Amino acid sequence: MEFQTGVEVEVKGVEEGFQGSFYAAKIISKEGSSQYKVKFNTLLKEDLTDFLEEVVDANQLRPVPPQVPKKYFTLYEFADAYDNDGWWAGIICGKFRSDYFIYFPTTDEEKPYPFEKLRVHQGWLNGEWIFP
Repeated sequence: MEFQTGVEVEVKGVEEGFQGSFYAAKIISKEGSSQYKVKFNTLLKEDLTDFLEEVVDANQLRPVPPQVPKKYFTLYEFADAYDNDGWWAGIICGKFRSDYFIYFPTTDEEKPYPFEKLRVHQGWLNGEWIFP
């Protein structure tokens, strides 16, 4: 899939400790045949003066997923939780009061999140959104 300059995307985290995460970014330019330069919307440079810019492989990019209206989540449903400036894929493993507990297989952690910090998990496969 080709992305145009200025388009909002999500960048897949591939480094150790970041698997299963996606970060909002904007395409700055295409770099060669299979890479793009992006500017992250939430990740800052080390000196905290501006948002981080990075060249990433095209296979790390996907469009911003469409919003899926949701009133509640059910046990064992796949969901993304917003944490540490990105969306992390996990599984609903419990609920207590207004918090949902999410299990993250990539980090083997379980953490509580309010409904407002969750979204329906969607995968991007062959140019289409899929729901696990």
